[in-house]
Amino acid sequence: MSRFYKNIFSNAGASALNSVVQLLLILFLARCLSVEAFAVFLTATAIIAVGEIASDFGTRIWATKRFAVSLQPKQIFVHSLVAKGVFSTLFLGIVLAIPLKMLDVIKALLAVAIAMTQPQSDPLIWYLRGKERLDVEAIIVMSWKVASTIAIASIAFGGRDVTVLLTAWLTFNVIRILIEWRLKFLEPLKKGAISFDRNDFWLKVICEAFPIGLAFLLMALYQRLGVLLLGEISNSNTVALYGAAFTLVASSGFLATSITVSSFAPLVRKISQGEWEQTKKVIVRNLNLIMLFFLPACIFGALIAPFAISIIYPKEFIRATIVVFALLPGLYISTINFGLKYSLNALGLNWIDTLSAAFGIIVFSTILLLPKWTSILEVSGWAWGIGELSIFFIKWSAIRKDTRITIRLWHHVAIFLSLAFLSFILGERYYSWVLHKFL
Repeated sequence: MSRFYKNIFSNAGASALNSVVQLLLILFLARCLSVEAFAVFLTATAIIAVGEIASDFGTRIWATKRFAVSLQPKQIFVHSLVAKGVFSTLFLGIVLAIPLKMLDVIKALLAVAIAMTQPQSDPLIWYLRGKERLDVEAIIVMSWKVASTIAIASIAFGGRDVTVLLTAWLTFNVIRILIEWRLKFLEPLKKGAISFDRNDFWLKVICEAFPIGLAFLLMALYQRLGVLLLGEISNSNTVALYGAAFTLVASSGFLATSITVSSFAPLVRKISQGEWEQTKKVIVRNLNLIMLFFLPACIFGALIAPFAISIIYPKEFIRATIVVFALLPGLYISTINFGLKYSLNALGLNWIDTLSAAFGIIVFSTILLLPKWTSILEVSGWAWGIGELSIFFIKWSAIRKDTRITIRLWHHVAIFLSLAFLSFILGERYYSWVLHKFL
């Protein structure tokens, strides 16, 4: 088996387990916590998701690209830690300056600390990715996820509040990092000399990492924008319903992540060597693999949505089904966007990636906030998908204008529109029919 497919299977397996475990935890907390406490936890996880990006602000891509080709990993590692420290401090200041209705200062601090120590923002994990050792990463992350989830669920079952849940989460993050540092796979990070060429360091981090990090931050914000906006313009019940639906839909995105992450280091090497035909093949292969999985998954997910939600969520969450219908077309184009995002990063088109994310946020917010909707819950799902489509067009436009490669992507637009039509029909009639006949 090639290293690419081995990395896909190991990373996808770990991501699948993580998604399932995370979903089970959310389902458990939905039953264990009050609606208000559940909304607070969802808000904290939204801050954590944004903070995973903001705490390193693109340094992960900068470091992974260099770990893939550098013979001095210790210097790259130390530079990464310095950049991460600077960006984490800035993010902490921003979070403390924002008046969050659902989080007090202690919970906000815990959310930031958790974000800084998550696997995605861990420089030790970046090194493993640069060296294409996603199998080792998978073992580490799976073990951490299962152990931390069991602990959090047990504490919630014991009736403790959200602050204690977040403290337990942070504790397991720190334990994971301490264990990682002792692994023999990471010994190269402890050897070699370190030099700080100020011009070299700041040029690389600011000119390369900053636009990447801004794009990642905006996309992380985009993915949680529904929860955050609804928390300000609606009530905790609406936040809980949207969050429950979005968690269910977004949990399936792990395969797109596995495909793109597994091929990133080889893609960087092909681009650095000027192998443009091979570069095109890698990008097309990734997008085709994503399409082959997510097109049938979205159709199947739409059909089983009312049954699944009635089984796994309490009965007061059944209205989340209509949000799932609205979200599924956006899920498909979102996974394609994820593949295009890493392609743009590898090609050095980082500011275009940032522009696309910013435009998506504007589209999503405009649809959700400006008109006075009678059903803000359902509209929030459609707004997310339309925003993702606008992001897709900007990314595709950038690739079309890049003379190094030529890729046709119209069929993804056709698939999105077909899924949108199907979801609209299901949302109008299928949901009511299932509810009347079976539920």
